[in-house]
Amino acid sequence: MESASHLARLGLKLPPGEAPSAAEAYVCSACQTTQAAGRPRKDWKPKPYSFTDWLALRPGVQGRLSLCADCLPFFSMPVLLATQSLVVNREGAWSLSKDAHRAWFLTTPPAPPFVAMIGDATMQHLVWRARVSYSRELIAVQIGRSSLLIDRPWMLEAVQWARRAAEIGRALGLRVVSQHPFQRLSRHRNDLSDVAHGSMRADYLACASDHPELRDLLARLQQLGTGELWALAHLTKRKQEAPSALPIARPWLESCDV
Repeated sequence: MESASHLARLGLKLPPGEAPSAAEAYVCSACQTTQAAGRPRKDWKPKPYSFTDWLALRPGVQGRLSLCADCLPFFSMPVLLATQSLVVNREGAWSLSKDAHRAWFLTTPPAPPFVAMIGDATMQHLVWRARVSYSRELIAVQIGRSSLLIDRPWMLEAVQWARRAAEIGRALGLRVVSQHPFQRLSRHRNDLSDVAHGSMRADYLACASDHPELRDLLARLQQLGTGELWALAHLTKRKQEAPSALPIARPWLESCDV
């Protein structure tokens, strides 16, 4: 299985990083893949005041940190800044910076394998800590420091369940402003642990006791995982944008020193 760094480097057409050849096999501290003897190995000492992703690294022998040729380009500042919100496969890259782009990705993802990442801060290391998706049916998304898994067929069904529940709620006289029955659905990583995120509205629950279809829909929606709820937040917004794919051209990488 290839690393996210290797796949992203190929998709973005970045050259491998240059470093002296390793005298023996080693494990990359970033992507954590085993590299054979003779492969490039960059000994690395991050600046403690500017690097904040220590917990995501794999410590080396006696604390020695090593980067492989696939990960090295993603420690270049221009590349780091340019890979904050996108999905990459071997054919190219597409933006995930706007909700319309994410709606496209969730409903019609590109051909696998691919790597999807969304930054939730000004600048984050995302590529080498992300997981590779090998299927359109089970997709991984790296959101800041969190990795979400989304069962896409289940998610697509859930969109219909949520919209149907909202229709029933409206017919029963409930105040309906979103296309779902939840108190709140958040698209931001820091809010995913909020108690209201993914919790049902009390008025829907009260109505469900006398409405078998609504009761069944709410029971199904309450089984969703964190990844499916995050996806649902994008696909059941009050003002839903049409899904839009935005390919990312390569000129922004031409001047990168990698």
